[in-house]
Amino acid sequence: MSENNAEVITLRDLLEKLQLMFLFLLKNWWKIGAVAFCGAMIGYLAFTLQKPRFDAACTFVLEERQSGVGGLGGLASQFGIDIGSITGGGGNGMFTGDNIFEILNSQIILKEVLLSKISTKTDSVSLADRYLEISKLKAAWAGIPKLDSIEFGTKKEIGELSVVEDSVLNIIYASIVKNNLAVERVSKKGTLIKTTVSSIDPEFSRHLVQRVVHGSHDYYINMKTFITKSNITRLQKKADSLLSLLTNRTYGAAQLQLNDPNPALRALMVPAELASRDKAVVATLYGEVVKNLEIARTTQMMQTPILQILDAPPLSLNDNKRGKLYWMAICVFISVALSSAYLILFKFNR
Repeated sequence: MSENNAEVITLRDLLEKLQLMFLFLLKNWWKIGAVAFCGAMIGYLAFTLQKPRFDAACTFVLEERQSGVGGLGGLASQFGIDIGSITGGGGNGMFTGDNIFEILNSQIILKEVLLSKISTKTDSVSLADRYLEISKLKAAWAGIPKLDSIEFGTKKEIGELSVVEDSVLNIIYASIVKNNLAVERVSKKGTLIKTTVSSIDPEFSRHLVQRVVHGSHDYYINMKTFITKSNITRLQKKADSLLSLLTNRTYGAAQLQLNDPNPALRALMVPAELASRDKAVVATLYGEVVKNLEIARTTQMMQTPILQILDAPPLSLNDNKRGKLYWMAICVFISVALSSAYLILFKFNR
């Protein structure tokens, strides 16, 4: 196309076209108003059909306590004690603070929580059964063998589940992680972690978020201090064994003591001296083991992270579904935009 035939649109032409479109829409205001009224009715209908949403949020702070271990290790090394061998080398690299997010969403935590009863009553249903009801999954499985009559109220552990029950529990787990459970940091660089469960049942939301947080807290701390706990148990058994041996050596040495030894028969004093020597050796070993045991316990206290709940969900949750004005405004905006676009395109095409 040559430059002479090319159509050049200036800014003035564009403004004139926009002015004509605006005037055209003003002339057809009653058509746009009728569509907007229909949009408002659709928004009101969407509000009435909207399901309730109860959000149960639990905020807690997670603070690692590993800085004091290095100072304790330096102090212990001055006395010839390798604190790394006592505490297992402080192998905390695989248990960093961010792993708490994975634990909160893990199957091992959520499945155990889902199998727990809603209340302490013996006839109470489990959280998994309640979720099957509120998510309409049980109603959708009506008439399907082995699925319409499935119940988790009598199950206490994951190992008691059958193949079908475990598959259903996996479906519930995947649905909750995708649609109901949210885990996030309150701030990017902070240690405040917020866990939220949303559902149409306030009791389900409150129980699930509380038990997930408490279960994750126990599991996380056990993983962080597992090596130290194992060493403390081993040192405690060794200390108890040495204490029992020291007691026996003390009684044995006392029995071999001579009240009035004959200086001419010094050989009679040898058993008593040997018993005293064995007693001293055992006492020294016992003292070292007890010292290492106390260092391991102190290290465990320093390595145990602090998880403190700041905000727990209240007993009465508010319905957080969208308001009537929100739905009406959204639908009116969409209807006005679509009707205006349709009128303009229809005029230009004609």
